[in-house]
Amino acid sequence: MLIRVLGLALAVLVCAAGCKKTAEEAMEAAIESQIAKDGGSANVEIGEDDMSFKFEDKKSGAKMAFGKNVEMPKDFPQDVPVYKSMTLAMAHSQKENNTFMVQGVTPDSVATVAAYYATETPKQGWSEETNMDQGDKLRVVAYKKEGRSLNVMLATTDEGTNITINTSQEQP
Repeated sequence: MLIRVLGLALAVLVCAAGCKKTAEEAMEAAIESQIAKDGGSANVEIGEDDMSFKFEDKKSGAKMAFGKNVEMPKDFPQDVPVYKSMTLAMAHSQKENNTFMVQGVTPDSVATVAAYYATETPKQGWSEETNMDQGDKLRVVAYKKEGRSLNVMLATTDEGTNITINTSQEQP
């Protein structure tokens, strides 16, 4: 269901650039209707001018936002380091398995951001499990802590470094 919602949301964002408020409301209603057909219940908000999208499944508690002015989920784990100059572009949270994923960009290099995580994650009690280092292009590091996992992916972009942070309870 989430894949269909995201696909529809992306189509909406492309259209939203030239749409008026009534068209946005119609698209919000169409997305909510599709979610209802799949057994869900959601509140969808499409930003008027900033190409943003917010989704909340009332049934499962899943929330997603992407675009401009994305905020960190209120219940994001305090022991997960977040790079100070990262501008968020996407945030997702799901009550099931206490799952969170945030994505953003910083003008800093992969090496600078990687050094931050190498220092800060141990301070929060995380143990490094794997580290895939492709130099200044890509770095993926997996951590574990008390039955939880944390994955940090850093990739070079034209804007600097793309940062993706994913954390959840491990499955038995």
